[in-house]
Amino acid sequence: ILHKRDLQGGGEDGFRKATNGGLQADAPNVPPPSPEELAVHWLGGYWKLPKQDMASTDLRERVVSAARTSGTALVRSSVLAEVYSALGDSVQQLFGGVDPSSKMLADRYKEAPELAAYLTARLAVSNREQSKIKKMLYDAQVLANKVPSERGKHFIESFIVRCYGVLEARSDARDRWHTAQRHFLKALKHLESNANALYLLGMAALELGKPGEAVNLLNKSLFLDPDFKAPYVNLGVAYLRLKLFEEAIYISEACLERHPSSPQCQYHIGIASCQLALLIEARSRGGAVLPASEQELYDELRKRTASSMAEARQSEEGMKRKPAPGSCRLPEAPWLETDQQML
Repeated sequence: ILHKRDLQGGGEDGFRKATNGGLQADAPNVPPPSPEELAVHWLGGYWKLPKQDMASTDLRERVVSAARTSGTALVRSSVLAEVYSALGDSVQQLFGGVDPSSKMLADRYKEAPELAAYLTARLAVSNREQSKIKKMLYDAQVLANKVPSERGKHFIESFIVRCYGVLEARSDARDRWHTAQRHFLKALKHLESNANALYLLGMAALELGKPGEAVNLLNKSLFLDPDFKAPYVNLGVAYLRLKLFEEAIYISEACLERHPSSPQCQYHIGIASCQLALLIEARSRGGAVLPASEQELYDELRKRTASSMAEARQSEEGMKRKPAPGSCRLPEAPWLETDQQML
């Protein structure tokens, strides 16, 4: 990202001067340049290759990028030119000028107050300062009040109230989940088909020690949005807490079908398989004579525990959670002491 004024010298000297420092960030007492003052020097582009080529019968393997394992490929200059043209001045708009404010959004989208309200609320929850978040959510509500359509107003107010709930859930208050729950219920009243509000209510139920209630809410969320990954994962948690181990395996497998890169589900399958194996073992130790089919199931469950836990640990997310040798950091799943005992 370059200042146009630095390019005015022309030729290689002008370009060298412009690229020597690039755009200086956070210079004290210097207002940020406007988008019109910036130019972009494109360095190029590359394709992130999938795991398999286009001849593969596995749609995901041939479409989803896996650059870490499959590498990258050069992009033809003609294709790059199309991409640069399509981007227009979006990069300059992103890096130039001051951060958007409630007023800027309200002025820019005066004819679409519902969009201005939504963007203001989204901007609010991305902020880190509590005072700014609450001020911007208040501004979003003011904009929502201007929405002419009653239906549109309910949509945006559902989102705003949900943001207040998320804000409460993130706080350090002891009763934060009770307070957040009230906001999520209000969001649901504005929009009964709000899958996110149902999911968050399910999370509140889990945090408040009500896994049975959480199962009902998370299942409703999934019914409305079957591609929503988070309810699958947390349904696994709820079923484990209810000791419904077969259900935990079932919902985790369903998640892995839609979202193969879900190590949390592998972890839940590992735990549930171990617990089912332990139940069979307890019956055997109690004197029950196990039929051959149950003995075979017992062996399969033990193998699945080991393979699922290993997959969860070897995943990128699992490796990030692994404490370094000599570290004072507390272990996290799937590296807990109980996880090792299960293995």
